[in-house]
Amino acid sequence: MPRPRGKKHPVRMSVSLDAATYAELRALSREYDVSAAWVLRRAVEEFIERNGTAGSTELPLARASAKGRRGHPR
Repeated sequence: MPRPRGKKHPVRMSVSLDAATYAELRALSREYDVSAAWVLRRAVEEFIERNGTAGSTELPLARASAKGRRGHPR
């Protein structure tokens, strides 16, 4: 069956998570009866909606371990 017109082709990427974060992701996906990939896609979409690139040059994030490094995550 051909792909419906107007549908974009998805781009694949790989993400590494620590064990605790992965466990939380799996728990959420089970709770809502969706895939872990769906939860990640939704989280990314929401993050982009809140923090889009319009007029912003820095992410409003900093890792706890990044303190003292001018607020940069890495």
